[in-house]
Amino acid sequence: MHRLYDEKDCVYKGASINETIDYYFESHEQIPGARNQLNAALSQAKKSGENVISAKTGLTAAWDNRNQEYLLIAKNEYNPANLAAALFDLLVEDPGAVDLDESLKDVDTLIDRYIGRIEQMEELDFSTEKGSLKNLMRTLRESLHLVDETELTEAEMERLSDQIDQEFYAPAAELLEKILERVAIPLKLANAEN
Repeated sequence: MHRLYDEKDCVYKGASINETIDYYFESHEQIPGARNQLNAALSQAKKSGENVISAKTGLTAAWDNRNQEYLLIAKNEYNPANLAAALFDLLVEDPGAVDLDESLKDVDTLIDRYIGRIEQMEELDFSTEKGSLKNLMRTLRESLHLVDETELTEAEMERLSDQIDQEFYAPAAELLEKILERVAIPLKLANAEN
């Protein structure tokens, strides 16, 4: 699956242009004129369907049509909390109609690459956490592969969604929080939406 960013980048997402820009500036210094340029770049990215690079910030502005989100991508920027949040989003994202083996391989690759980047930058070992996260997410993908959502009622879908949140997404968020605690960066992912 082609992605707009990878583990070497920081990504700032939002449902609106202002939300996305505000998220970026929570952790970056304001540059005169940058807000207006980012606003125009995000708007153009959505209209054209093409990525736009902001000259003032060097950020890539993009529109994710699948998830209906604006993105600002900072290439080659390291922030472990941002990496953990991006990994969580990628793990809980619906993989779409893909082969189960491909889906499981994708889970392993994402976890190895994103947590591996944190390991490399922080010179820490997260083998245990990576193994636990892989087992958890592989079990989820295998279970979802067996479910035919078209045969579920709305109430059954809601119960399934709640069960997935409780049994898979909450523990995954806790594992990522433990990693960030070891690098002294608290992050709240448990309330993240799928």
